[in-house]
Amino acid sequence: MVRNAIQAIGIRSIELLLSTCDWTDDQLLTLQLAIGAADYKHSPWRAICGERAVFLTGLNQFPLGPLRNAATRNALLAFGECLDSFNGPWHQIISIQQEISRRLADSSRTLVGKFTNVALSLMFPALDSASISMARAEARQVCALAAISVEQYFLPYGEFPVLLTEISSEFLPERLKEVRVH
Repeated sequence: MVRNAIQAIGIRSIELLLSTCDWTDDQLLTLQLAIGAADYKHSPWRAICGERAVFLTGLNQFPLGPLRNAATRNALLAFGECLDSFNGPWHQIISIQQEISRRLADSSRTLVGKFTNVALSLMFPALDSASISMARAEARQVCALAAISVEQYFLPYGEFPVLLTEISSEFLPERLKEVRVH
């Protein structure tokens, strides 16, 4: 996730530089490839897999007795649901994670829930915030790729397109072709 954060900062710098520098076609293509390489869903997904492993290992260290099985089951269900959500669009990911957080907070009010869900109920709000940040970063990525495509259009034609739909697919990276369809 650190690499994605660095790329997001880089995207902001590139946005500022696009209008002030004379870019060549090769430089713009290199920028497009570098910015388009960031995968904002895969990095948090991998991080959540790691958190799940650490969480379950730590859970085995606590003397929960018969509650250990319930705590492990609850953790696996919450992490599984969270990981599955990454197959959808960002609004769905965020909505599912917020729902998991609400359910965990509600179940942590009971005596058994305090022992089985308290750590999870503290961790999932952080995942919500991270997902919102990654969604914003991906939106900035798409905007930067669109700006680069406009600059690439400008080089051969000497003018900017009136509409983004005028930009031919040769200037659009694969990531924007996917966005354009929806």
